[in-house]
Amino acid sequence: MNKERLLKLADLLEADAANPEGVKFDLNFWAADAQFSGKNYEERGVLKDQGMGFKEGEAIPVNCGTAACAVGLACISGAFADEGLTYKINHNGDLLPVFEDYEDWGAAEIFFDLTDEQSSKLFSPGSYSNRTGASAELEVAMRIRGLVDGTYVVYEPGDDDYDDDGYDDED
Repeated sequence: MNKERLLKLADLLEADAANPEGVKFDLNFWAADAQFSGKNYEERGVLKDQGMGFKEGEAIPVNCGTAACAVGLACISGAFADEGLTYKINHNGDLLPVFEDYEDWGAAEIFFDLTDEQSSKLFSPGSYSNRTGASAELEVAMRIRGLVDGTYVVYEPGDDDYDDDGYDDED
C-alpha cells in the first residue's frame, strides 16, 4: 500500500469534512452533481435525462454543488494530479478515475497500491452503514489511517479471519 498517498487522502477528507463549502460526501458514486446525492438509480436516470450529468472536458467544481466519494474527491481536487491521478467523463456523464492505463476501481487500486479487498473495505459503499455526509467522510479517513497504522486489518480471501470486521480488538 502507498501509505503516503493514503495519508494525504485522509488529510484531504478531514479538511473537506470540516469545510461547509466542501463537496457533499457520498460513497454511492465517484462524483456527481449534488442533486444526485440520496437519489436511487431511477431518480438519477431522470436527472441525467434532464442534462444533469457531467460533460466531457468539464472541470468538476470542488464545492457543495458536487457530491463525491473519497476517490472522487481525490480525482477532482487536483491534490494528486502531479502524481498522475485524474478523471474522465464517460458517455453517460459519469466520472471515472484514471491512473496510467487504468480506469474505475483499477485506477484507485493501482494508484493507492491496494488489493481488491483493501480498496473495497476502504472505498466501497457496501463496507459502511453511513454512506453520506461529513460523518461518513470522517469514518473513511479514520479507516484509512487505521489501515496505514495497522489498527485496521483487511483480511484477504483464504485468511482464517476473512469475515472479521477488520479492527484489532486485542490490546
